[in-house]
Amino acid sequence: MRKPAKQGQLDGAGGFYAATHALSILAPKIPREYIFEAVIWAAMQDGNPMNFVKGTRRGTVKNILSRTIALLNAQFTDNQFDFSIPYWQSQPEDRKAFFSTFDNLSHKNGMVAIIGYAHKPDPINHYHHWTVVREFDGECFTTFDSGGEKIKIGMSEMRVNDPHFSYHSAQPYFMNSDDIFLVTLA
Repeated sequence: MRKPAKQGQLDGAGGFYAATHALSILAPKIPREYIFEAVIWAAMQDGNPMNFVKGTRRGTVKNILSRTIALLNAQFTDNQFDFSIPYWQSQPEDRKAFFSTFDNLSHKNGMVAIIGYAHKPDPINHYHHWTVVREFDGECFTTFDSGGEKIKIGMSEMRVNDPHFSYHSAQPYFMNSDDIFLVTLA
């Protein structure tokens, strides 16, 4: 008998869920269903509904966040969101500078991150995914993920801006600095 498919197995909705989760973590009083509907509406403005199936790229996530935040800020004036893309047009100096971007990251401080990464768990398989980092303790990202991803991802498990996508059992996560969005609540 077949097992049921899980989010991410038949769709590319990780970016949609990541945007929804990032905003709902910061403002838990806004119904998550409402935020998800706003995210879907925002994505449809690009005129490509297949993003939900084929996956979301960095520009699509940027557009979704921009439109959804504008809508939520207009309707929920006590919760004002913003976001930034720290490495949209430049790269961090080095690995240390990359991780320092997350020094104050905590949903309790009103800031979370949406990160895109590639995961290559073995020599043959790999996939790309968007997730939410709700906390960074200086050593590990604590994720809030809809696809069953690992909850704690250590810095030691990540490669940053590494052009070689070769398998390495100790570092199966490939992070690109330009696939980071910092989402804040004022």
